[in-house]
Amino acid sequence: MQGIINENQLVSLLLDLSKFEHLVKERLTLIVQKKSKMWKKDQELSNKYMSEVSEFFAGNRNWGGEFKDEDLAEYFSKLAETINEFEYKNTTKVGRKIQKIIVALEDLQLQHNIIDGNVQIQHNITQTMNKLHHMIRIMGIKK
Repeated sequence: MQGIINENQLVSLLLDLSKFEHLVKERLTLIVQKKSKMWKKDQELSNKYMSEVSEFFAGNRNWGGEFKDEDLAEYFSKLAETINEFEYKNTTKVGRKIQKIIVALEDLQLQHNIIDGNVQIQHNITQTMNKLHHMIRIMGIKK
């Protein structure tokens, strides 16, 4: 083995691996410490996006045309309220609810032409789904 492996290179490799392990551990510790804040920020942004879409369908925003639909306004308003009521403490229950909201938003995108035709609504719905997916990933981070 002495001719195949250089002891200095092996020691150097082990030291580099140790440094890398320490760096990864520090980063993961930082993520664990900040996960609650990241989750709350995603929740607030999701609520904001759904509230804006609700305002559009209520006729209070003009994003490339007037369109009023009280049913959709109420639907998006209720989604915003539901998202706002989520508590980080109950991750299993909240995770299932988030999954249902994501599926509902995907279905809604397929069913309504006004959503396809309006870039701002499409953006808000897509951003909401992205934030909700991120919230689920954050809940999966354990200490």
